[in-house]
Amino acid sequence: MNPNWDNAELIALVGVAAIWCGIVWWQPAQTLVAGVDGRWSTSKTAVALWTTAVLWAFTATLIHEGGSGLSSAANELNDQYFAVLGIPVAAAVAAKGITLRNIEKSAAIKKKKTPADPESNPVAGFAQLFSNDDGNADLLDAQYFVFNLLLLAFFVVVFLGNETAGLPHLPSNLVALTGIGSAGYLAKKTQETG
Repeated sequence: MNPNWDNAELIALVGVAAIWCGIVWWQPAQTLVAGVDGRWSTSKTAVALWTTAVLWAFTATLIHEGGSGLSSAANELNDQYFAVLGIPVAAAVAAKGITLRNIEKSAAIKKKKTPADPESNPVAGFAQLFSNDDGNADLLDAQYFVFNLLLLAFFVVVFLGNETAGLPHLPSNLVALTGIGSAGYLAKKTQETG
């Protein structure tokens, strides 16, 4: 007998929570969300959040359905999910390239990102998601991350409200806002020099 939805979601949540505990407190895993300078990366964290949210929904479906519902759940990955999973990945890859280019430029200019151990304090790390490399609050980092959090909250609430319907249909306007936030974030990155 398969567990009910509440138990399946709880079991899946324990697994995802274990992943995040590893990311937050185990130094080798912290590089999944931290940049070369040790600061938590807004784009890398968005990738990790979306990946674990979809993993949680798939795992809960797998546990509840005893493996039989996973293929139908995977078929529900429509263009919206490719966008919300792909946009943060594209932003993370582009931001990494921009940062590496800026490091090369800034060595000759004024400052350079120096390699550091990842931030191990989750509160400080979370605050870094809303700030620039100098530690000042940054509107474009905040906008990019907040729109992703808003869409993630919608995903979780709607999935919890009607698991039998599978992955929820995401509002196109919210998906577009995550894309706009990503574009602004990357445009800002191209203007940074260090």
